[in-house]
Amino acid sequence: MQDADLLTANEAALVVGVTPDLIRRYVSSGRLNAVRNGRMIRIHRESIAKLVRQCERCNQRFVPKTAGSDPVFCPACAPLERRAMT
Repeated sequence: MQDADLLTANEAALVVGVTPDLIRRYVSSGRLNAVRNGRMIRIHRESIAKLVRQCERCNQRFVPKTAGSDPVFCPACAPLERRAMT
């Protein structure tokens, strides 16, 4: 694996649109694969790609709140979809 395939927590946070602290929590919980070198972590680019979903309604990229879920709507569109279904 090349260095270009690994991101710092700050770089991963920019890609995903969350805080670096949240990225670090995802690594600690096992939700993201990472390489540790002492206190320094590097996150695999493929892990980031698997984490991010795209909303079927507005095409906005988002991170689902729970690891096991596979939602198709972002948090902004989910209430609108529920109303449309009723």
